[in-house]
Amino acid sequence: MLCRLPFALLLCLVSSAVVAGSLAAPITWGTPVAVRTGTGNSADVSTQGTLVEACNAAITSYTGGNKTVNGVNFVVNTNLLPGNATTVVDFSAGTNGGDANYDAILSTADYGGGTATSISVGAGLLQIGKAYQIQVWYVDDRSSTDARVMGYAASSTASKANLNDQYVIGTFTADATTQTLHLSTVSSAAGDTFGNVHINAYQIRAITVTPPSVTIFGSGTTNEKSNTVYLSFSTDVSGLDASDFTVVNGTVSQVKPEGRSRSKTNNSYIPSVRHFSALISAQAPGPVQVTLKAGAVNSIDGNTPSTASNTFSFQCQGDFNQPWVIEEATEWTQATGSASNMQVSSGFVTPTANTSTFSSIVKNYPSKRRATSVRKRPKRFVTY
Repeated sequence: MLCRLPFALLLCLVSSAVVAGSLAAPITWGTPVAVRTGTGNSADVSTQGTLVEACNAAITSYTGGNKTVNGVNFVVNTNLLPGNATTVVDFSAGTNGGDANYDAILSTADYGGGTATSISVGAGLLQIGKAYQIQVWYVDDRSSTDARVMGYAASSTASKANLNDQYVIGTFTADATTQTLHLSTVSSAAGDTFGNVHINAYQIRAITVTPPSVTIFGSGTTNEKSNTVYLSFSTDVSGLDASDFTVVNGTVSQVKPEGRSRSKTNNSYIPSVRHFSALISAQAPGPVQVTLKAGAVNSIDGNTPSTASNTFSFQCQGDFNQPWVIEEATEWTQATGSASNMQVSSGFVTPTANTSTFSSIVKNYPSKRRATSVRKRPKRFVTY
């Protein structure tokens, strides 16, 4: 049976299917930061990279139109959300002489769409595969709603940044010409019905991402079977383990953070995520080479893989209980410290006079050794 649907309903069904099936590029959020007050507070506005879009979700009559803050022009857009923009408080009253344009932007917000909804940002100007920074503000200093917390994410199920009189900066790699920003109410004070999402402003900036670089260093010689090497990254990283190394004549173990850095909270110390150490165990005496593979770790935001390290070499002189055998002609030549009235030829050491002497070079061992055998023809070798 042919079923005919009204065009409006058909369009609605198609749109719902598109929304349900669409995926947004993941956003990696930094730590939310309290909006600053006083002189110089406009420095909150990021100027990294190149501006793509900056939106002032404001009441035009209140802010006086577009506002430029820290060189960024925030264009008024009161249609981000289904409701109308509202004055959330005269933020400038508490900023002790802060930037007037910045205060104006933070004193009004757009709202609507219920407790969760999504908006499209980027204005169709994003380039697929390029890195971008997104900065979002939520401020509401009205006495009855000051406890409200808003959440911002790439989707309803993605990790979100929760803001209360704060801004947050995130990064993402575009997978379309626009980016989805999902808004949701998180919490509010008792008796405050937080029924609609809010946003004050946002900006999108194209950024150039510099991969973390790393240098491996340590002692160039060891008398032990193992040697500790150190890794210093240009920025904080995550994901380092033993499988990330390439080692010639050795193995890797005990990869761990080295040193400490001061935490931004609680005035405490936390393990460094920029400096590490690893124990390299040689498989035999001689040169050992250590390299960290390209892409072994990511920057701490998870977005940028590291470059390959330098190749660090050290000489292992550890005691592996291997015999020192002098048998072939070349071995006799290499082992000769001094000799008189002796000839080394074809693997034989032959006296050329009634009295002859031979002294080998001095070979060092961590523990004492002595010659175990000195044999005459046809065996003609010395073993230690």
